[in-house]
Amino acid sequence: MREETGLRCRLTDIVHARRTEIALETNPDERIYMLTVLFSGVCVGGDLRAEDELLDARWFNLPPESVADFLEPQVERWRG
Repeated sequence: MREETGLRCRLTDIVHARRTEIALETNPDERIYMLTVLFSGVCVGGDLRAEDELLDARWFNLPPESVADFLEPQVERWRG
């Protein structure tokens, strides 16, 4: 968290965890395994900033209802 956003955080819980198996289109016998974990946390210091590889950085007091849903389209693109 600190490296990407400049914030120091204390993790408080796991909100969402999902293991995904992706078979490569070019070789269905080859697999990629991805673990996606969404944590909740408390900001304990630092200044919010977006580093080079980020387009935006935001802090939510409460997570949006569908915070995990934004990951699904990316996973589907990786499936090929």
